[in-house]
Amino acid sequence: MKARFLSIGLLIILACFATAPFALAAGTGYLENDGKMDLKTDRLQKTNEEKQEDLKKAEPTMLDQLELPLFTQDLEKKNKSTTKERTEKIFRRCRINCLQGKQ
Repeated sequence: MKARFLSIGLLIILACFATAPFALAAGTGYLENDGKMDLKTDRLQKTNEEKQEDLKKAEPTMLDQLELPLFTQDLEKKNKSTTKERTEKIFRRCRINCLQGKQ
């Protein structure tokens, strides 16, 4: 029994010596920075002045040149009314078809 414990102990010690070089090599890293990444977090967002400068430097797009009214209240009302009319037409047709026995 003592011989068995002794052999298991020696096996554990040998395993520690065998894995030690790998553990030490992994600690230093091949990039000499220990796997740590340096991030600059002092300038994540532009200041308002920089944003204004960028807006001044930006060239107008085709959409800006055409000046299309994309999201106005009048267009939204018109879209709501047209969709309401379309759905009413569909329901009327369905009712008529159901009354006539068509599907």
